Amino acid sequence: MAHPHVVHCKRARCDIYIGRPSKWGNPFAVGRDGTRAQVIARYERWLGDQPELIAQLGELEGKALGCWCAPRVPRRCARAPRGRARGAAMSRGGGALVDSSGRRSTVPVMAARALAALLLGAVGVAGCAEPASLGGDARVRRIEARVTAVTDGDTLRAVATGSGRSYDVRLIGIDTPETRRPGTPVECGGPQASANMERLALADGRGVAVTLTTDASQDTRDRYGRLLAYVTRSDDVDLARAQLRAGWAEVYVYERAFARLERFESAQRAARAERLGVWGACAGGFHRPR
Repeated sequence: MAHPHVVHCKRARCDIYIGRPSKWGNPFAVGRDGTRAQVIARYERWLGDQPELIAQLGELEGKALGCWCAPRVPRRCARAPRGRARGAAMSRGGGALVDSSGRRSTVPVMAARALAALLLGAVGVAGCAEPASLGGDARVRRIEARVTAVTDGDTLRAVATGSGRSYDVRLIGIDTPETRRPGTPVECGGPQASANMERLALADGRGVAVTLTTDASQDTRDRYGRLLAYVTRSDDVDLARAQLRAGWAEVYVYERAFARLERFESAQRAARAERLGVWGACAGGFHRPR
């Protein structure tokens, strides 16, 4: 079995994110749920009570496991967590992990225990979470930041105030014509969408102060590892809605409706009625070659 290893999300590309809110993340936080040692112990007990999660440890084989805290595996975590569940404890069963219901993992028992120990060390130490919520819905995270670069009409880079952590941010709820996707020609309205985002997010070449806000109905990150967030300037301008109102973006819903859908659709209707941006210049063809 190929061994997994833990990497810091800011410093290396990861295959699987193991912090909160992923299924591998520690549901307990230092401070709120006790001291560091108490949180580690609670996570150890919790992990031992998750037979279905233990059965999925094979997904981590040979992977780079991403975490936001500094990856450290304390000496006390060199052993696997103890299965203490009432009726759900993991036991040996012909070289595999088996729970009390008879379900059998395909991961060899010793390898699974080693993986569980790795998770306990990496995730259990500090919770390995995304930046904490600043109030309201605990599933919503707000990050004060400053824009440092614009990638295209719906993606930018920002650095968190204080921590200096850098984020590639994909704006929730909009899609703009492509300009940089490999194998895809530059699309009609793409350069203009990027230029308009630069006007919105960069002032005299210096990035504006913004608040990055996640949405409880959406994933925290996309498949490319980018933070999915609304981006709002200090003057309360929502950059995604501004792109829609200018006609350089269209509303984009991925699997589930997002919280600001109604106001975004309103901005899109107004731009379309006035034939602004792509609605006029490209006859509404957001993804046709220019």
